[in-house]
Amino acid sequence: MNNDKKHLDQLPKGLRKFEPEDTEILLEILNETAETGANSPFTRPMTLDEITMMLNYWSNDNQPVYVLERKNRVLGWVSVTAFSWGTQACRQTGEISVYVKKEYHSKGLGYRLCQASIILGRRYGFENLVAWIMERNAASQMLTEAFGGTLWARLPNIARFGDRRSDVFLYGMSLLPQSE
Repeated sequence: MNNDKKHLDQLPKGLRKFEPEDTEILLEILNETAETGANSPFTRPMTLDEITMMLNYWSNDNQPVYVLERKNRVLGWVSVTAFSWGTQACRQTGEISVYVKKEYHSKGLGYRLCQASIILGRRYGFENLVAWIMERNAASQMLTEAFGGTLWARLPNIARFGDRRSDVFLYGMSLLPQSE
């Protein structure tokens, strides 16, 4: 699926802007990824202070963080932030992060959050989106590719999980209109 389809112009149902009272559930969902030991760049759980600082920074800098809710329960979240390399020359590139509560994996929520990341990327003026994905996170790689993301870089053995090393993939996509 490419990023030019019509259904990519409206945010998915149940998606709303992050509110400070969501912080604890976002922390819980994020920390589930640290427990996997391979699907996330986190090697230990984050603290409430750490995620609060991160979310406050993004919110104060007008970088979108949205949650996906069902029946008043947050099941996942997405952020589209300035590319972590962060140079002036790369300011038009957004970096996406998608997190889904473990019990809701493989139920289409990651799909909706990826869809939202493209819409939010366009709304917030980004020309490109990138996602850092761990080598063993095949589900995220396939989902990113389904939305038109392509492998832009492979960084061999730069991540370490205990005694095990892992490659990190940088996927990317352009949000600029394609000339025909």
